[in-house]
Order: sequence, then structure tokens, then C-alpha cells
Amino acid sequence: MSEQHPQPGPQPWPPQPPASPWPAQQDPAPALWQAPPPARLQPWPTQFNPAHRGMRLLSAHEAEHSRRWRLSVGIAGLILGAGVAFYAYEDIASVVRAVNAIEAQGRYVSQPALMNAVLIIAVYVLVALAYLGAGVWNIVARRGISSAPVIASLVLSAVVIVLIVLLLIRSALTGGAPQYGGLITNVFIIVRSIGLLRMKKEPVSYGTAY
Repeated sequence: MSEQHPQPGPQPWPPQPPASPWPAQQDPAPALWQAPPPARLQPWPTQFNPAHRGMRLLSAHEAEHSRRWRLSVGIAGLILGAGVAFYAYEDIASVVRAVNAIEAQGRYVSQPALMNAVLIIAVYVLVALAYLGAGVWNIVARRGISSAPVIASLVLSAVVIVLIVLLLIRSALTGGAPQYGGLITNVFIIVRSIGLLRMKKEPVSYGTAY
């Protein structure tokens, strides 16, 4: 009996297993919709909420002082605004009387003098509006903790105090009436504003924010 040798030519690699006489079974089709797993209830957090980081609240004792001091600063601003508006009205009336008197004599007011009077009146009007705005702002925001209205009143009073000191020096040289009332009221606003800005604030916890 002669020996059988492999036929020449390419051979399959690796050797394939013999084909199964039974048909191949397919995996079942996946479900079209599956219910999501039930959500797990998270415990109520007790740590500080990063989303509310930076929020601060006054203590109960200082919150009462803050409301009263903001109200006093606002009322003082309204008083100063009304006073400056009165001075602006008096300046306008005096300028009109002076111009009428000069024109009645057949003369005319020089342009630089008239522009100087108009500039002074405009400054009075702007300062009066600033006082009234800052005063109303502090009264409306007296229950909050925002520093913006307090800083506005502080800066305005500091600028006006410089102007009042210059007017006091001028009054001492020319013999005019000094504005001590406005100086004292502005000093009161500055002192109260600094006290409000120095009040200690406490951080808000996660549960308090809600």
C-alpha cells in the first residue's frame, strides 16, 4: 500500500475545525428600552456649599445696628441734598437779580463772570443730586449687606469735605459765612460709613442658603 502525501498548494492556517451539522444559535436581541436604576437618596449635606462660597451674613446683633446706621446715613444724605439744592436755588436767584440790576443800569455782564456763576450752580446741582441718590440708596438697601451704597456715601462726603475746607479758607479771607453744619454732617456720614464697612460678617452654611 502506497503512502499518501499532502497535496501541494496553500494550506489553511490555522487548521479549521470541522463544520458542525447543527445550525449556529444567535444571541437574543437586546431589549429596546430598559428602566433606569432607582435613584439613591442622598443625605442632607452639612458641609459648606461651594456654590454659595463668599456669601456672608451679619450676626443678629450687628444686623440691627446696620439697619439703623444705614437709615441714619441715608437721612443725612437727604438733608445734605436738600441743603445743597437750596444753596443752588439761592445762587440762581442772586445771579438773576445781579444780571437784572446790571442790565437796568445799561451795562452788561461779562462772559467770564457769567460762565463762572453758571459753573458754580452746576456743581451745586450735581452735588445735590448725588446726595439725594446716595441717601435714597442707603435707605432702600438698609436691610441688605451690600457695601456699594455705603462706599458711595463715604466717597461723596470725603470729596465734599475737601471742598468745604477750601470754602472755609476762602471765608476766613473774604469774611463769608463758614459752612460748619455741612462739615459736621459729612463727618457724621464718614464715621457711620466706616463703622458699617468694619462690621464682621459670618459665612453662610449650605442649609442656611436654602
